Amino acid sequence: MKKIIEEMLRHRIIILIISVLLIVSGIYSYINIPKEEMPKIETIYGYVQIVAPGLNNQEIADKISSPIEDIINDYSNVESFKTTSIDNASIILIEMGIGDTTSAETLEKIKTDVLNANIDERISSIDFITNMKTGEVIYAVHSESLSEMQLMQIADDLAKHLQGVENISRAKLNTAYSEEIVVTVDYDMLNSMPITLLDVFNVIMANGMELPLGNASFDDKSASILIDANYTTTGEIQDLVLFSDGETTYLISDIAKVVKKNTKNKKVYEFNGEITAFVEVFFDEDIDYTVLGDEIEDAVKEFTDTQTEEVSITSMTFSPKYVSEQVNSVMKNLLLCIAIVMLVVLIGLGFRNAIAIAITIPVIVMATIGVLYIMGNHLQLMSIAGLIVSIGILVDNSIVISEAVQHELNIGRDIKTACVNAIKDNYLPVLTSTLTTVAAFIPLMYLPGVAGDVAFTLPLTILIAISLSYVIAMTLTPTLAKMFFKRKKYKKKKIMKFNKKIRRSMKSIFKLSLAPTIIAFLVLGVLSYLVVMRLEIDILPKTEKSIVYIDYEYNEINDDTGTYDFAKDIEVIVKDQDNVISYAFSQGGDLPKFYMTLDVVNNLPHNGRFFIEFDCKAIELEGYMKNLEDDLQESGNIVVNRLELAQPSAPVQILLLSNEYENLESVSMDIYSEVEKLDSFKTGELIAPKYKKDLVLKIDKSKANMNGLTVAEIEQQIAYTVNGLSEALFNDNENILDVKVSTDIKSRTDLLDLNIKTSMGTVVPLREIATLRVANNLEYSKTFNGRPSITIDAYMEDGYSTYALEKDIKEIIDAHIDNSIDVVYKGDNELTNEVFSGLIIAFAIALFVIYMIMYVQFKSLKQPLIILVAIPLSFIGSLAMMLALGEKITLTSLLGVMSLVGIVVNNGILLVEYINRHHENGHSIYDSCIKAVERRLRPIALSSLTTIFGLIPLALYGGDFFRPMAVTFIGGMLTSALLVLLIIPSLYYFTYKKQDLRKMQPPIQ
Repeated sequence: MKKIIEEMLRHRIIILIISVLLIVSGIYSYINIPKEEMPKIETIYGYVQIVAPGLNNQEIADKISSPIEDIINDYSNVESFKTTSIDNASIILIEMGIGDTTSAETLEKIKTDVLNANIDERISSIDFITNMKTGEVIYAVHSESLSEMQLMQIADDLAKHLQGVENISRAKLNTAYSEEIVVTVDYDMLNSMPITLLDVFNVIMANGMELPLGNASFDDKSASILIDANYTTTGEIQDLVLFSDGETTYLISDIAKVVKKNTKNKKVYEFNGEITAFVEVFFDEDIDYTVLGDEIEDAVKEFTDTQTEEVSITSMTFSPKYVSEQVNSVMKNLLLCIAIVMLVVLIGLGFRNAIAIAITIPVIVMATIGVLYIMGNHLQLMSIAGLIVSIGILVDNSIVISEAVQHELNIGRDIKTACVNAIKDNYLPVLTSTLTTVAAFIPLMYLPGVAGDVAFTLPLTILIAISLSYVIAMTLTPTLAKMFFKRKKYKKKKIMKFNKKIRRSMKSIFKLSLAPTIIAFLVLGVLSYLVVMRLEIDILPKTEKSIVYIDYEYNEINDDTGTYDFAKDIEVIVKDQDNVISYAFSQGGDLPKFYMTLDVVNNLPHNGRFFIEFDCKAIELEGYMKNLEDDLQESGNIVVNRLELAQPSAPVQILLLSNEYENLESVSMDIYSEVEKLDSFKTGELIAPKYKKDLVLKIDKSKANMNGLTVAEIEQQIAYTVNGLSEALFNDNENILDVKVSTDIKSRTDLLDLNIKTSMGTVVPLREIATLRVANNLEYSKTFNGRPSITIDAYMEDGYSTYALEKDIKEIIDAHIDNSIDVVYKGDNELTNEVFSGLIIAFAIALFVIYMIMYVQFKSLKQPLIILVAIPLSFIGSLAMMLALGEKITLTSLLGVMSLVGIVVNNGILLVEYINRHHENGHSIYDSCIKAVERRLRPIALSSLTTIFGLIPLALYGGDFFRPMAVTFIGGMLTSALLVLLIIPSLYYFTYKKQDLRKMQPPIQ
């Protein structure tokens, strides 16, 4: 070992050259490494919407939803599915299991099965969405003067133009505009004639449908025979003959209006109060977002300059700009962290030592970025945060070596001997402490589900940095020490005076025996309970984007006109808010997906979503949301949300399941009325179906038979009249549009006056063969995994956690339900429990590996256990700091706590290693424990302070995402540094004092 170290020091120029090359390669890697905000979170759900006009919600549930649920049930790896059945439509959300690598494949199989299933002939459309990918850029093409058709064409041209930009994989048009030819038949005119709506439709069909006529030989060659029958003008339809009574010939125009309308999807997009079409832009994989942004903006400007119409093209979302701002912000925090760490080292070790350690930091940081680049990883906010966390840790190894070199110099060794002795005495304990840190972070790379996707690059970056720091500490640090270090004057009197204070303190601790340790664990238990029961849990916190979105639902299902008016009322309130940069809304379905974890808004006329961007910092957004909620509270079914990494839901969400709705209704209302009285309950909602008034016709079968009618024929004619009929028959510049024939039936009287055509060609009013009554039926039905369900959404009062609120609600539920009702607990606690279980497994694995590493070094079963006590002791500071600052429990705060596992044991390893070595040199256990504290106090204090002060920028400027991690880390390091120095030596002394055969040794000098 000695010869290797001497050779390394002799050829220090090579080490310096390699260090420079690492910095250069790191700079190159930073320029070229792909940069993005967060890792792509894989979507693990599918969305199905089936439209079947004319079916009420019960018929939808029985004839549409139930067969599809049977298909889904055939796949055992489906975690759960929620179904909503309403008049005319069924909506099913399929959730796949966390960590299931076959999710995408399974969803595609289910999609194929659903599309191929012969469910019901009345189904008019099936939408099955499995690709929930989010556009990295969304442009709104809007205008005050242009028509929807014109905007759609411009947006389509823009998409094609952007498609030519390098690294754009796809740019697509997203428009609410869809034309069809609407034939609106006057009901009174229709009812005065011996025809039905079906007759009108058949006339249009007969004159506009193209049928294949076969092949014929032409000039000795085979040719297809075609008829060009599609309509090309609305006049052609208006001039069609309906029938003649011998005296008068009636045309379509006599009883109907024929116009081209945007009505097919009943959907609207508006941006800043103007009709709009959107362009969604998707990027290639593994690219640098910060570079591509300028190219896209240049391409849009180039396109805009060619437009002659008065049109505006505005970015609704622009990921490259946001990622660039976030990366630059976190990089500034990294540089500030490095500066603070250097200041701490300068104060603690002096100028020359600080210079030596300062040189090692950029080498390790840039080498880490280089390794990430070579491994094919991206530079994300989590990986940069990993570098910030690493700064305070990675200098620890260099501090231990440089402090050891300085100590050897101060006691009279020459610089070469000092370097050799420092490495020889410390390479093994420093290696052990490095390995224990690595062992603690490796399990964190394999957390399950969304948490694992988000967290992966943080432990990976720390692992790389810590591993490199050991190599640098053993090579570059002694090389720099030989170049810069000088002997310092040994202040013996001051040191002896300080050491006397340490000995007195340690003697007092030794007398207390196990009492400090027991007290520390009692404090830990109390703090743990308070944190879980009082602090808000937000495992995947909000993003730093100043964006709010509103999901709204109009009270009248399938009322597109009323819903649009409702949306415009919300718009008035939105426009009146302060500092709104832009806003957009949809009516009749979803906006383009502007964030990866957004859930889907059903494509139904009474649903919609608002997008609102504020000109403010993310920390100020809660205030703007509160103002919005206050202004909107009387406006109907509206939910205001922020963007977050988790799927949006109430913090506590409880599903009550039974085989019958009747069994759930009264019980759920009783439960919710008691929930509202809880001190822990702030607000919430009981999501249970309401009742609506339906018209029930009772057919007199004897009278129907007298008129040659069957019930099925009567049902069919009523359905056609109420719902209309459509077929693709109109050729509009090579686009084939539907021709929809409908009437304006409005009242019960109209319904009873409806003429029903008999098999003899005569008509009979419906009132002569049927009676009508009003019945109360469910407005819609919801099921969970095929069983009727009612949902309780609950939000907790300040000072209570989701666990406290859920516990209170559970007590109420248990007192009200019997075996006929099952309960499923969802919401934040479901994700929290998943993360907790993953972290507990990671914690257990880390403890086992750390113990084995220390066992190999110390060859003792007891000593690793003594060191492991440092881990829970560090949690005391983390929990106390969280309580003091009121921090939320988040994934990053838990990662901060877990990160302490591999770091705080390092101090314990340094202490126990020195105690063993000093004891082997002939000193008593008592003296060895005290001497270890004296000798290791400086490096432990410095390494702790560098970590603590290095995280201050992240604590101050890290936002909701990174601040909790910095806070828990700082709190843990504060208490561990103090308690480890006191409790580990006392535990060591308590464990081995009976073996101390040298108690009468002279006092330590």
